Amino acid sequence: DTHGHLAGDEALKAFARILAEENRAMNLVARYGGDEFVSILSDTGVEGGELYVARIRRRMATHPLLGNSGMSTSWGMAAYAPGMNWGEDLIRAADANLYKRKALKDGPAS
Repeated sequence: DTHGHLAGDEALKAFARILAEENRAMNLVARYGGDEFVSILSDTGVEGGELYVARIRRRMATHPLLGNSGMSTSWGMAAYAPGMNWGEDLIRAADANLYKRKALKDGPAS
């Protein structure tokens, strides 16, 4: 917002490229809406998700545009569990984890 819509759009594109580059071919990365993205990591538990997030953070810190932008990220993680019948169930669980992490200042949350 501070640098305008065009700069924000470039930052989102740069972030999306990092997500795609750190993603395995069997997984999915998509822009969910606005400045929200989703990464679906198949055959990956929460520990693998944490490693993925750490790689994203390292890449952002050294990126020529994102590293100096003051841009931050927040995320929630969820693993498929019995009783989840729809994609929305997984999104809802990840959303709940996101808010829990934010309450803990983006520390570990389960």
